[in-house]
Amino acid sequence: MPVSDADFREYADLMATDFERCFSALTRHFKCLEAVWQDGIDRGRQVAAEREVFVIRAEALGSDDKVGIDLQIPREQLKRRFKAFR
Repeated sequence: MPVSDADFREYADLMATDFERCFSALTRHFKCLEAVWQDGIDRGRQVAAEREVFVIRAEALGSDDKVGIDLQIPREQLKRRFKAFR
């Protein structure tokens, strides 16, 4: 720890600069994580929508038991959603 007031002021300035640099880098990192998280959510929604279309088509063709589809969403709800994709 600096002893003189002049050295202490210089030390405090260095600490403030280091803190600002660290905080700025951390902020950029969190923004990056948030963007990647949002991309993952968007991709998950896209895959879920594509799966719904697949399930409905497989069921309509009578192939749902052949492709191992375990309907987790009620059929009527899937059919309503499928109409939105046509």
